[in-house]
Amino acid sequence: MTTPCLGPIKETSQPRLLPPRRACDCHFHVFAPLKKYPMITDRGYTPPESTILDYKRMLSILGIGRSVIVQPSIFGTDNRATLEALSGMGLSRARGVAVVDSAVSDFVLADMDAIGVRGVRRNLVFRGGVGLDHMERLAERLKEFDWYLQLLLNARDLVDLSPRLKKLPVDIVIDHMGYMSVDQGIDHPGFQALLDLIKDGAWVKVSGNYRISKEGPPYQDTIPFAQASSRPLYIVLYGVRTGRILHFSRQCQTTEICWIQLTIGNLTRLNATKFWLLIRQCFTVLKMLCPVNSRWHD
Repeated sequence: MTTPCLGPIKETSQPRLLPPRRACDCHFHVFAPLKKYPMITDRGYTPPESTILDYKRMLSILGIGRSVIVQPSIFGTDNRATLEALSGMGLSRARGVAVVDSAVSDFVLADMDAIGVRGVRRNLVFRGGVGLDHMERLAERLKEFDWYLQLLLNARDLVDLSPRLKKLPVDIVIDHMGYMSVDQGIDHPGFQALLDLIKDGAWVKVSGNYRISKEGPPYQDTIPFAQASSRPLYIVLYGVRTGRILHFSRQCQTTEICWIQLTIGNLTRLNATKFWLLIRQCFTVLKMLCPVNSRWHD
């Protein structure tokens, strides 16, 4: 039995600066309906139920038009809840990232592709995630669908793992700035390996600040990590609100939009108006800020 996580804040306040109309939250989870789609026993955390309706309500308040739903580890390779939520959002508003094992059939991958899945996640952090066995073989199959490989790992592992990743024939997306505690510092060899991967064409999600912070809200101790990850702004993905779970014992007290504004504002020394103009340019370069091979025009 794992420690229950705190639920999401139900009352979301509207930010003072609204994002562009077609902005995209690149990372969220849905944990519902749990009676229909039960969590696996061997899981790393136990979230409360959060529905796609809850999430849509939050998006409406924040002014975010599109999203990328990511399969959480609590469901293992049972993607039904994620796919149901993705279908409910529709191709005009959402894309998805699934979790599959190496035995998955091309028929299943094709069905997922048809409803908007564009990537596969590998999770080295939580129980219930699928590791890197047969990663190269899987990448060859993903290439056929023009998908990408998304990795939740601790950046410390990249020192040894990076040579394998650079040889893969698909795009790489790294979750949550490498998921390495801020007390390790940006000069840590693992984080430097992450930056090297970015230079080589990998993408990074500047999200999950509360996961690596030691200070707590407003997570200013994570800004150096975000700024270092954000210097090549054209390959940055923003998780404007990191999923529908506020992990374990922390309750987020500020929206991710404010944190992103602070991060990029410090990086570029822009005023608020120029900040959003820059973000709009970022969105265009990022194919409307949807990760990599998302094919929003489908």
